[in-house]
Amino acid sequence: MIAKFRFKTATRTDERVRLMNEVIAGIQVIKMYTWEKPFAKFVALARRHEIDSIRGASYIRAIILSFMLFATRVSLFVTILSYVLFGEKVTAKKVFVVTAFYNLLRQAMTNFFPQAVVQISEANVSINRLNNFMLYEEKAANEDEVHNEIPKANGNNYKEHTFIQDDSNHAVVIEKGFAKWSDESVQDYIFENLNIKIKRGSVVAIIGPVGSGKSSLLQVILKELPLLKGKLEVYGDIGYASQEPWLFTGTVRQNIVFNRPYDNLRYQNVVTRCSLKRDFSLLPNADRTVVGERGVSLSGGQRARINLARAVYQDADIYLLDDPLSAVDTHVGRELFDHCIMRYLKGKTVILVTHQLQFLKDVDDIIILENGSIKAQGTFDELQKSGLDFAKMLKNELEVREEKEPRRMSRDSSVISIISMDNMGVEEVAKSNEEQRTKGSVSSYVYRMYLVAGNSWFTICCIALMFLLAQLIASIGDVFITYWVNTEEKHFNLTKSSTHDNEITEPIIVSQNITSDFWNLSTETSIYIYTAITSIIVVLAITRSISFFYACMRSSVKLHDNMFNSIINASMRFFNTNSSGRILNRFSKDMGAIDELLPTAMLDC
Repeated sequence: MIAKFRFKTATRTDERVRLMNEVIAGIQVIKMYTWEKPFAKFVALARRHEIDSIRGASYIRAIILSFMLFATRVSLFVTILSYVLFGEKVTAKKVFVVTAFYNLLRQAMTNFFPQAVVQISEANVSINRLNNFMLYEEKAANEDEVHNEIPKANGNNYKEHTFIQDDSNHAVVIEKGFAKWSDESVQDYIFENLNIKIKRGSVVAIIGPVGSGKSSLLQVILKELPLLKGKLEVYGDIGYASQEPWLFTGTVRQNIVFNRPYDNLRYQNVVTRCSLKRDFSLLPNADRTVVGERGVSLSGGQRARINLARAVYQDADIYLLDDPLSAVDTHVGRELFDHCIMRYLKGKTVILVTHQLQFLKDVDDIIILENGSIKAQGTFDELQKSGLDFAKMLKNELEVREEKEPRRMSRDSSVISIISMDNMGVEEVAKSNEEQRTKGSVSSYVYRMYLVAGNSWFTICCIALMFLLAQLIASIGDVFITYWVNTEEKHFNLTKSSTHDNEITEPIIVSQNITSDFWNLSTETSIYIYTAITSIIVVLAITRSISFFYACMRSSVKLHDNMFNSIINASMRFFNTNSSGRILNRFSKDMGAIDELLPTAMLDC
């Protein structure tokens, strides 16, 4: 049963965390459209389903933990009762020896063994989930060798060559390529019968309408979008600049250098060619300024140029640039194209996805995509003379975008962006990124606020009263067993003495229901009283544990709701100064500890 609840809990927790991840990632859109309440309802529903599973497992843990209080006493009760009912005489020597043995076994049988069963059940669930994950279909690895012909289940064979060194004049070759995200998917192929040959050291522009497959073609070359049929050959290392700039929390220099060794000469050249020098002068600590997650403290143009600089710094053989010029204005775009792509990357193979048609006359080759197929390929002059409708579109577009004079620099917006950040300070962002940690023991105030979060003081007092009452009844039971054993021992000694005197005098008939001197209780009455005391201990122990876990569940639900409400109503500054991973960790790992580990630890103290 524990395994069943654990599996449900893990599944529903994953669903809630996935939903929270989407909320945090899209918080700007949620606030823009005032969707806080609808998303709060979605999260509340997922949380309610999760708590239902956690509550069942918690009640089982509560019953198991309550064994610590009554297991030894119930075992002793059953032993003494059986001994008496079989007509044997109970003595203090026998009872306290048995009690000592039960106390030795108590920790192992009422704590370690049940916990081991629970942990094995939960481990089994985890192993099964890992097993299911490991049994997923393997993705073809990028190996530096030519793969042999691989037979496919549908009878189609294909050869795949990737990232190999060769003396070929081509950097990328795709022949008769058919690609889609999954061979089991019912969707149509993204590319059908794709044939491309890109010469080494050339600059190739890929253009086409939105949704024509420009970015997908780069994914094919990166082997992210698999070729189900056909042949792919890529000669050399690849540097990739994504369409959406990817930045992590760190300094600007760290975002550019990334995982490569720092080379000052190369770094300065890259920064200059990517038009970042002036931006560094605007930042408080130049390239050592810490940027927020996803570069929130930078303008869109700055993020795009840093993203491009990281790809260029990698010193690769082939550069895949997914529309890096769209986030900058015409003047900066011309600088990037002339100084970075055409000059600094001269001799490298550059595949440039772009909507900036004014640059096409300077590239070596142009590929026009439409609906996943190549509509035309050739040089700028060849396409103009081809008679295609695109030639007319090219001519008109170039007339509109022809640069007659220098335009206003896009850095003006960057300046405004940096100055606007000055109120909060980028250094403040860096400091706020350091998570605070408290050392030492947890104060009683924290526990008190935890319990009060979802419960009234009356409920807490009632639960505390049950704890005291359960311990009081348990102590009364221990005192009563001492009284009962003394009574039985006196009865035994008196009977033995009477038997000895029977050799000389008349036999003395002693009733089995001999009474004590003080409480005047018979053996039968003592059995009834001890039975009642033991039963009350069992009921109180289970009730107090379940009530305590119920109160903890209420507090956990309330804490989650308060935390989510604070997050959903927080300003964007909060999200700019705290990483999404840190926020999500509060709702996943920390919330899991509050839901399951904290109640058990508090009750087991």
